[in-house]
Amino acid sequence: MNAPTEAAKESIRALYDEACAKAGHTLSKRGHSQVGDTDCPGTTLLAWVESGM
Repeated sequence: MNAPTEAAKESIRALYDEACAKAGHTLSKRGHSQVGDTDCPGTTLLAWVESGM
């Protein structure tokens, strides 16, 4: 898998920040492979999520 672009990471972060704002608190940072069995989003993107985005 190719590394995610900076634009993709910025979009993910913006969506996360908006979700936190709507929830009124900080949400857990999880890649969807941490929730169910999947090959996506790939190790590079998951490592970025786990490092705090």
